[in-house]
Amino acid sequence: MIRETYKGRKIKVVKGRGSDYGYTRVTLNGTDLGKHLGDEAAALRWIRSTIDHADQMGMGNGRYGAEWYEPGTFELNEVGHVVASGGVCSCTYCERKPWNSCQNITAGGVCVCDHCMKQHL
Repeated sequence: MIRETYKGRKIKVVKGRGSDYGYTRVTLNGTDLGKHLGDEAAALRWIRSTIDHADQMGMGNGRYGAEWYEPGTFELNEVGHVVASGGVCSCTYCERKPWNSCQNITAGGVCVCDHCMKQHL
């Protein structure tokens, strides 16, 4: 088992046993990222390079979840995307802001906007 802190993120990599032989399980900031084929060193290289990519992309693009960023350095917006404190998300979903379209489109007290009715269309 390898435990380390990389750029403020807590990483735990565990070698698989039994039916998971040949795999490693990776945990980042307490979130289980699943099984990965290969040894512990390869999984650790992968997680470090992905953390570097998340830092390079920056917050507010909707690509990475909260577990990929250093705790306390971000906020979550209305739909749970990571943004810098006081920032906005620039993904296409957040730019359209479908949750704001529910204001005045009701029929019998039920919202009938495209966002709320999507499951019925």
